[in-house]
Amino acid sequence: MRLVRPLEAQGSIRWLNRDLAIGRPAGEAVWPTLRARGLRAVVDLSGECGGAAEAVREQGMRYLRLAVDRTGLPKAEELHIVTSWVLERIRDGGSVLIHDTEERGNDGLIACAVMVKDGVSADKAQSRLRGVSHVVLAAPQLELLHQFMAQRAVASGRG
Repeated sequence: MRLVRPLEAQGSIRWLNRDLAIGRPAGEAVWPTLRARGLRAVVDLSGECGGAAEAVREQGMRYLRLAVDRTGLPKAEELHIVTSWVLERIRDGGSVLIHDTEERGNDGLIACAVMVKDGVSADKAQSRLRGVSHVVLAAPQLELLHQFMAQRAVASGRG
């Protein structure tokens, strides 16, 4: 299982499991290397549109941009949409990078929500996050994650 790969020259990318990573690539030149290492999709949480979309798509990778303003969190419905998108990419046989150039921790929030949607408890998801990253979810992010988990439990008949 690849939890952390030596990617110093490629930015700070941390693998939470074999299919899910968070972090910040070191510029557009790194996308071909990440593609060669198995990355197949990118979720971009940048508040402003950068050049990542074109560079990612040029490598034949899927790209989803979820614009979250500098002070905000994703909305609950956005969390459901992006987690479904990520899990579809993973089920198609690819790995996914979630990155937030503003370093607000929303990449960690989305990654934890993906794991929760895939059946991992919120506590276990946060433990995985802390095990590979400096990202610590803030109180509003934790609240949103627990609401997301509760909604998942109700939807699956466990709540």
